[in-house]
Amino acid sequence: MKKYLAILLAALMALTLFACGSAPGKKNETDPTDAPSDVSEPTPAPDPTAAPVDAGAALKAAYEKMLLLKSEHMNMVCDVLIVMSIPAYSTEQNMDIGYDLSMDIQSDPDIVKMEGTLNSMGNSVNYLYYGVQDGDDMQTYVSYDNGATWTSESSDVSGLADQANSMNSWILEAESAEFVGTETDAGVEASMYTCEIPGSAFAESNDMLSSLGGGIDASLLEDIKPVPATIWIDNETGLILRISVDMAEYMRTILERGMQAQMAEAGVDIAIEFDVKHATLNIMMSQFDSIAPIVIPEEAKGIAAAPTASGDGLVGTWELSDGEGEEAQQSVQMLLAFGMTMEFTFNADGTGSMSTSYADETSTEEFTYTIEGNEIVIEGEGAPYRIEGDLLYLTIDEETLIFKRK
Repeated sequence: MKKYLAILLAALMALTLFACGSAPGKKNETDPTDAPSDVSEPTPAPDPTAAPVDAGAALKAAYEKMLLLKSEHMNMVCDVLIVMSIPAYSTEQNMDIGYDLSMDIQSDPDIVKMEGTLNSMGNSVNYLYYGVQDGDDMQTYVSYDNGATWTSESSDVSGLADQANSMNSWILEAESAEFVGTETDAGVEASMYTCEIPGSAFAESNDMLSSLGGGIDASLLEDIKPVPATIWIDNETGLILRISVDMAEYMRTILERGMQAQMAEAGVDIAIEFDVKHATLNIMMSQFDSIAPIVIPEEAKGIAAAPTASGDGLVGTWELSDGEGEEAQQSVQMLLAFGMTMEFTFNADGTGSMSTSYADETSTEEFTYTIEGNEIVIEGEGAPYRIEGDLLYLTIDEETLIFKRK
């Protein structure tokens, strides 16, 4: 079960990544010649007041216009509530996850900035991300504590161009496209189109995530059903203003397949049911060709080793709240999602205890400890640690867990 919530989060990212395909910079390198070969000039946007409206032509025209942008701003709000139940044990668990992210994208140079909150089971993380592409290299800077600390990584993205170009043409492959009316918001009149996003779009976006070290098992996305979406297109500019996606069936399928695979691997035969209460993704686009130049913070580029702590400040009780880095964070979120808790108590006399709780059962183990350099040594086993404010960072089995002082 350890990676179960990670599967869910990665599935959401695969869905988001495909929807960002109309953005500049990460698609066709802002070069219109990379668009489909039969495109020479942007297709004129159909007149929504005329009847009948060719919905497919309208989506194609909007897609081509978006390819020509040099920059844009996006707001992405994802909200998912799923109830997982085990009938044999008469238990159920709410899985409430999502994110509220703001993203700026620019080309020449190709830079992406993303900031906002990632939410999981009542826990919230302040997320900051910068990505800078230079040729075949992508340099990323990530913070999970609103910029207090940063991690950095360089990746070879030379093999992603074809994947990106294929993935970003999902609008051209949208099925059952239909014009459903007009809507005015903040003085802007937009035409609304419904369509179904082909399952292949998610497989392609997942392939791209996998190339960058993320993604989920490709088998979870095999023969995935089309996903319903609504697209708003500005009647004046012909640009896409908003994409709204109903993810309920998509998420239910991913969850069931992922759980079945894990149960089979563990040799467990227990029926688990999922009730997707709601699962929506809304992406709003604005500030076309008008965002301010993106600047990487100096503190992100000049990452220094995190400070270590002495024994001072360690005494007290600490409750598991998060993980440092994507893998540890996903592991902790999974534990919290299933109602598990973990606490460490360190006493001034060198004694302490570790308590873990699940459902109505609590297990407590007592121990003695010493401080040796930047390590807490418990019963002969050393664990690197540091204290930053009310947070204890403790590295156990190569994963850094974050505990909050109670």
